[in-house]
Formats: sequence, C-alpha cells, structure tokens
Amino acid sequence: MRKIFLIEKDDSIRMLLEMALRSARNDPYCFAEATQFLQALQEHTPDACIIGALPQGSSGVSLLRHMRKNEKTASIPVMMLIEREDPSGEAGALASGANDCVLKPFGIMELCVRLHTMLARDDKNKSTIEMVSGPLRLRPARQEATLYSDHLRLTRKEFDLLCNLMINAGRAVPREELLHDVWGYTFIGESRTLDMHVGTLRQKLRDSAVNPKYIKTVRGVGYRFIAPVFTSEKGPSTDLPSPA
Repeated sequence: MRKIFLIEKDDSIRMLLEMALRSARNDPYCFAEATQFLQALQEHTPDACIIGALPQGSSGVSLLRHMRKNEKTASIPVMMLIEREDPSGEAGALASGANDCVLKPFGIMELCVRLHTMLARDDKNKSTIEMVSGPLRLRPARQEATLYSDHLRLTRKEFDLLCNLMINAGRAVPREELLHDVWGYTFIGESRTLDMHVGTLRQKLRDSAVNPKYIKTVRGVGYRFIAPVFTSEKGPSTDLPSPA
C-alpha cells in the first residue's frame, strides 16, 4: 500500500478523499493544518502528497515551495487541488514544482487514476536501469546525467524530458504526450514551454537543431531521440574520455 499524505481544510472533502484513497488500496494520512502536515513530513516520508485548500493565512503553493527547498521532501511527488476559478493557480503550482494539478470540482475516479499515473511515473524515474547513448549516460534513480563523464547540470524538467525521450528512443513523441508526462497536466492552448526546455537541453547536450545528434524536431508532431540507446542494470564499465 502507498502512503499518501493529504492536507485539506474542508472536513467533508478531506473525509471523502480519505475514503476514496483507502478504497484504491492506498494508506492515507490526512491533515487539516500545515503545521501538522510539516511535522509528519519530518517523521515519515510518504510516497506522495496531495495538497488541497489550506486554512486562511496558509498557502498551498508556499507549502509546496517549502517542501521543494527541503532535501528530505524535495523529490516527493505532489498533486495540487486547484480552484477552477483561480486563473493562475495551476500555472503557479506547476512552476513551484507540482507534479500534477487537479481542478476542483473533480471526479474521485479521475483523481485516483491521475494519482496512480503520477506514482507510476515516479517509480519509473527511480528505476535502477541506466540509459546510455554513446558518451551520454542517464541514471534516473540518482537524477544524474553525464556527457563524456562531465556532470550535466539539468533542471528537474530538463532531466525528466531527456529521460522520457530516451525511453522512447526512435519514436516521434507527440508534444501533448511530453507535456502531460513531464509537466503532469493536459496541454491546452499555445505554449512555448516545451520548445524552450528542448532548446536549453540541446545546449547542455552540445546538440544542434539543424544537424542533431540526439534530439530531432518532428514537424507537426513533437520530438524524437534519434541516437541508439543502450539500457542496463549496471551500464558500461567505463566512462568515455572528454573530447579535447
């Protein structure tokens, strides 16, 4: 059973979610106050957190930012419950590090399915398998990437994007799929978020959009990782030397 921390000030919503999570074979721990929630995080590490409405004077986004700044809680998957009437709530939550956002009012089945998807995505990232493509090596369990044995300073989204593309090496991954899997929400409307992250990722990989070694733009579809990818529990025994 997965240990899920839930914070929600509304008693009826909190009780409903607790029953739903338990029915979906999770082990929920529910809180109404931020202080109780934070204290529990110091004592236990849940598999995921769900942050809903907080009492007046507290902010779900502020609580999330606090978690992301703390080494112990920085990598815990977090789902935010956002008021549909709040036009900037979803964008603010995602920018602060939320793995997924669900707009209120929501269906219980939808929330449970999206929680399961978020946990499955986190499990994949914690896999012991290493992915290697020539001088490029990706270690999902460590959130670590190296190129010619040089550590790549990737943001969390850049790392998740690269991981997703390498897992799907050879396949043109649609933009909508990348946005959903990496940012944790269904893409609606115009955005250059994905393109900007691909651009910075290419720079760090010493790649080129015109003559790519790794990431190719597939017009009208999305992006494809074009280099062969080798996967292993251990990976190659030696790193390649950095080019002169």
